[in-house]
Amino acid sequence: MSLRQLFSGRTLLKYVVVTIVILAALSAGVSLWELMRWRETQRFGVVESVSTSAIQVRDERARRTFVVRVGADTAIREGAEAGIVHVGDHVMIVGESNPDGSFEAGLIRIVDFPKRP
Repeated sequence: MSLRQLFSGRTLLKYVVVTIVILAALSAGVSLWELMRWRETQRFGVVESVSTSAIQVRDERARRTFVVRVGADTAIREGAEAGIVHVGDHVMIVGESNPDGSFEAGLIRIVDFPKRP
């Protein structure tokens, strides 16, 4: 194929379209992988009970409750400050799932959701 044929209108357009499709597919694949990885490491919910080594959190969307293990190196933040978790707090937890179904927290962030009218 000569350069003249390669850069003719239709042939060049085909290469551009194929390149765009390939890039879009790769981007979608990476985004899906990131979403799946993110879902494995984060949980959201409302605190139902608090003890010294664990909190119980209700995930309203999944309609289930799970145990969050809290250790000495678990950071608890409310805004930029250190926080204390209370029953009824909305929380975002970052950590790892345990084989027993509990969740090992590395960070618990207390979030303030606006009230719905």
